[in-house]
Amino acid sequence: MQCFPVISGLVILLGLSALPMSADDEPARIEGAVRSIEGAPVTNALVLVASARPRQAQILFCPSCAGECGKRARADADGRFRIEPIEPDLIYGLVVVAKGFQPVCLEVADPLFGDVQAELIPQHRVDAPADRYIHGKLIDPHGNPVVGATLEVDGATSSAGMSAGARLRVVTQPQTATDEGGRFTFVCTNGVRAISVGIAACGLCSRRLWLDAGQSYLLRLKRGATLVGRALQEETLLAGLPLVLSTEARGTGVGLTLVTWTDDQGQFTLPNVTPETRFVLHTRMGDMRQMGLTLPAQTVVSGADNTVLDLGDLKTQPAYRITGRLVLSDDQAVPRLTRLDLRIPDVRDQQSAPVGGDGGFEFLGVPPKSIELSLAIDGYRLSGKNPSRHPYIPGQLIGRVDRDLDDFVIHVEPRSGPREQEPAVGSGSEKSPLRGAKL
Repeated sequence: MQCFPVISGLVILLGLSALPMSADDEPARIEGAVRSIEGAPVTNALVLVASARPRQAQILFCPSCAGECGKRARADADGRFRIEPIEPDLIYGLVVVAKGFQPVCLEVADPLFGDVQAELIPQHRVDAPADRYIHGKLIDPHGNPVVGATLEVDGATSSAGMSAGARLRVVTQPQTATDEGGRFTFVCTNGVRAISVGIAACGLCSRRLWLDAGQSYLLRLKRGATLVGRALQEETLLAGLPLVLSTEARGTGVGLTLVTWTDDQGQFTLPNVTPETRFVLHTRMGDMRQMGLTLPAQTVVSGADNTVLDLGDLKTQPAYRITGRLVLSDDQAVPRLTRLDLRIPDVRDQQSAPVGGDGGFEFLGVPPKSIELSLAIDGYRLSGKNPSRHPYIPGQLIGRVDRDLDDFVIHVEPRSGPREQEPAVGSGSEKSPLRGAKL
């Protein structure tokens, strides 16, 4: 769960000094100050490491996967805190909680840079009817409060139906964290009846569930199962391979995604996995572009709570590339900012590629699977010269990739009517090879 985008009144991004400190001078640490918005030090504020990710990674590490997760410190009389020692090669997310203040999530705490500056906003009760409040408490398997767990709203239902997406304007604070008693509160707006909430806590299973407005909840988080294994390229162990574990069941209020990396020995450990649940284990195209590899998606059923499941050796395969050109039948120039979107439906992975002025484009890291290529240009449609045109969806090609595709041509022509009125005459299929246009 990503709990760290900027939200007015909740998340204050870090103020970092411009000059890095040398990691060789002394043990790495995270330090800084906690103050109120008036500038007064907040004594006894609790600062916790909520997540960690590799310094060069483009995707967030799952909150439970770093050994540093859960480390904490108290702010002193001057509001100063220090968390040490800490692994210098990771970037951290912090949660700050203090009595009488709203929780704060900090996105990028870097132990190689200077002070973290956290500003806390006083906690004010919202003047709203009781049936708009959602109160809750998180406890661990032993009944102890879970402190510093992050909660994010990603969907809601109301009389107008269901809506989805991050930072919905359906509660006064779409993102929050539990206090030292494990408590949290949401206040629903705009006639919302229920919200979908993702929960992440160090050392415990992530959850996503629906919470009804006007109700109070006591939620127990499990330790979960642990998945272990190795990744190989032929017979060579692969270090630094990003692996993604997604629930087979998807959708608002249901799906979960966890991410881990193989270590220097090509081994991985993914703890705190929801027990006895069907997952899909795979790699993402964006992570594999430079490696030129892919891990075929495979179904994994996690074990019971507090058990370890060894997945054995996971063997990668070469990934493919698709390079080609977009051709307009009227010989007009390709409009600026035109993009192609490549999507893999069964694992909900996608990447986007810009189309150059000459029509050229390139996709890397494409697995041997059925894919969908989508294109939208005002005033144009895919012509009948594209053999893989989707039979039902305008502007989309569909087919299976089983080799590198070079000089892959996509042909478009001026559209005579609205996009939604285009005839469904394509012959593409997810089981047929993806083929370019023949000019």
